[in-house]
Amino acid sequence: MAIFYSNNQEVDNKNDSEGGALVFTDLMIGVVFLLLILISFLSFSYRSQTQKDTIKIERAEAIIQAHEKQKKQIHLLQEKNKSLVQDLYQAKLKHQNYVKKIQDSRFIPQHLLKQLEIQFKQYKLPITINFSQSILHFQDSILFATNSSELTQEGKKVLNQVGHIFARVLPCYSEALAKTNDNNKKPFTCNNFGYKQIEGVFIEGHTDNVPFDVSTYDNWTLSMSRAKTTYEYLLSVAPQLNQLRNKSQQLLFSLSAYADTRPIAPNDSKENRAKNRRIDIRLISFGYIIKDNE
Repeated sequence: MAIFYSNNQEVDNKNDSEGGALVFTDLMIGVVFLLLILISFLSFSYRSQTQKDTIKIERAEAIIQAHEKQKKQIHLLQEKNKSLVQDLYQAKLKHQNYVKKIQDSRFIPQHLLKQLEIQFKQYKLPITINFSQSILHFQDSILFATNSSELTQEGKKVLNQVGHIFARVLPCYSEALAKTNDNNKKPFTCNNFGYKQIEGVFIEGHTDNVPFDVSTYDNWTLSMSRAKTTYEYLLSVAPQLNQLRNKSQQLLFSLSAYADTRPIAPNDSKENRAKNRRIDIRLISFGYIIKDNE
């Protein structure tokens, strides 16, 4: 028996087939759309992460560059610090050298005074030494009669010994000196205590405050006359003293007068006035001069 389909059934089958295809197409379009959205999201996320990574990398590079710059600056500061430390060390050595030279220059009179003290004691000379001021005190009664500038016989004997002692000791502390050998060395009596120099030897005349009865003669005249007499006599018994110079090539010996303006005791008693009537020999050390290139 034959079965025959009607035309309506064929049409229904065709419509069902086309409807299924449309549904599938719509489904695929939806899937594709979702895929596009997912791809777009992933792409955006990737770009965003890439940008973040780029920023991180740039920041890291900036930090590294800053660190390297700081390292260079630290190195430069360390080198500068080393230089400053070295300069400070050199300055300290220089300062210590200055101090030593100044101390040496102040030490000169003390050493010289001790040398003179030994000689004075050996010859039993009535001379008082003021070590703190580097002064040799001669009372006027030893050298001169009252109100006189003429040396007594005792005064001449004392100055004779002093002149010869000065001639033996002072050359060790002065610039100019007679040659003793081919090497132009200091006298052998100087030993090895440095040959330090002194600036000057000042012979000073002093009196008390008692005035003279006559107006033509006063304490200024008396103190100057006594200083001049002492100066001339010392250089006459030891002419070599006049050859001695200081570093400035000036004569070592000179004189001055002070009358009663520099007493060492109050002029209120006979004993104190006697102390003020005196001849002082003052030793001046050569102060160390710091030069610009030292």
